[in-house]
Amino acid sequence: MGKNGTPTQTARTAEVPTTTKAAAHVDSVSAEDKEARFLSVLHEMVGATELTEEGMRKAILSLTPAQRQRLTAESRDLKRELLRPSDNSEDRDLYRKTVNRSADLADLPVDKDGAFLAKKMSEYMATSSTDIPHSYVLEALASSPYLIKAALKDSRDPASSSAAQADLDAVEAALTALRVAGWHADQAGSRPPFVRRNLLLLHAHLHRERLRALSLAESTTLACADTVDKARRLLDMLLAYCLQVGWVRATMSITELQGLVTNGLWDVRDDECRQHMKKKLAAVGLKLPKISVSGHCPDVAPGERVRLNVTLTRMHAHMREEMDSFHKQAELQQQPAATDAAAVEAAEAAPEGKASLAAAFGGEAAALGKEGWWLVVESLRGHLNLHKQGIKDSEPVHNLMVGRQALSPTLDSPQWCADIEFDAPTTPGEYKVVIHVRSSTMIGVDAKRKLSFCVLSSKSKRSLPSRDTASSHSSTEDSSETCHNMEAMDAAIAEIEEDRGDRGDRGDRGADAAIAEIEEEESADAAALS
Repeated sequence: MGKNGTPTQTARTAEVPTTTKAAAHVDSVSAEDKEARFLSVLHEMVGATELTEEGMRKAILSLTPAQRQRLTAESRDLKRELLRPSDNSEDRDLYRKTVNRSADLADLPVDKDGAFLAKKMSEYMATSSTDIPHSYVLEALASSPYLIKAALKDSRDPASSSAAQADLDAVEAALTALRVAGWHADQAGSRPPFVRRNLLLLHAHLHRERLRALSLAESTTLACADTVDKARRLLDMLLAYCLQVGWVRATMSITELQGLVTNGLWDVRDDECRQHMKKKLAAVGLKLPKISVSGHCPDVAPGERVRLNVTLTRMHAHMREEMDSFHKQAELQQQPAATDAAAVEAAEAAPEGKASLAAAFGGEAAALGKEGWWLVVESLRGHLNLHKQGIKDSEPVHNLMVGRQALSPTLDSPQWCADIEFDAPTTPGEYKVVIHVRSSTMIGVDAKRKLSFCVLSSKSKRSLPSRDTASSHSSTEDSSETCHNMEAMDAAIAEIEEDRGDRGDRGDRGADAAIAEIEEEESADAAALS
């Protein structure tokens, strides 16, 4: 002890490891509890199954969709515990090595593939604030270590599905004639051979409706299917990363590209592609989505939590008869596929797009009768007063993702609601958010809506809800809002009534006048909005 009973430096230093050990013990206990809970749930579902990798894989495949969701939730908690910054770095490193080794053995992407793609996205966003072109993302996929390894295996292993060089040349000539981005005459021969091979196979899949005149060898068709399957895995990995770090522009581009790859189409804005999309959905008993998105976001005080309520209206909700028909289709799609030549020919002769859409909407989605959407809330950078004054940022502007959520309405749900919360800016002013509703399995069905809200200097000055300023092509709701902000008004009246008790009769007259003023302002605002 030092003077006046204060701890010496040595004593204070000695206290630190004790605290650290205690925190480490708590972390260890938490991790052990989550691991025990996960293993308990796993044992409850799979019973006495042998705990080998092959045995567990078969057992998990036999689970119902609800059981898989529960198991995924439990494993997600354990994964977060292992990956969060703490003293269990050895466990975290061991976990990563184990996952990467298992992924590599199962022919799945590993961490280095994700790091490569993330770097490519970051390099583009460092120089431009525009949407990332699909051609750029496809080039990144084609040059990723995961697809390069597949191309090397293709060239070295005679038993693998090898793309015929004559077919690749024919596809390149056709893409050049169609003036596809990235395939102009002056770009021929500018790519490494393996990158060229992967990129041609991806484009052959995306433009297959326009390249039906080409007769490709069976080995090329198999190589194309394998490359596309691997590209979809990479896109899933990249989307998860972009959502985690909040890259709005990259997320928009990736979800669009996922829809194109899923359906074998080339442009989300092409009318011909939209017609193909409608036919493909009809082939599996689904309707082309027609959605509308609206939101409500009240004004807040600086630093408060903003609560955004989003409503997704599904104008294409299925009726009971349509649901019965869909479930029958889903049951047929979930039946084990035959392997004989006649079954293969029947599958190829099936309605257009049925094979690809069965993969997209089969499995758990078909069993549960649900539709999947990504909800992304984007906060526009800066506040509106600066833009009105002509002040703009000189550097590339990348908007901020303040919230995200996966939406899974059932096919017969007319509406679906979700809440997103985020911290309000500390500077008073008017701000905008954009609500994006995106599909990663369909094209031409996305929607968005722009909202504005105010950060006020005082809570008591809150009066109006958010202003709905813009909507997407698929949103048909009237953007005017006539509802009052009753919560703010009630809060103001409560404050006035409290003030009345303190001041007596004089306060009564002042409170009554304030209430009358608030009601008059509310009536005027409602009349102006209507």
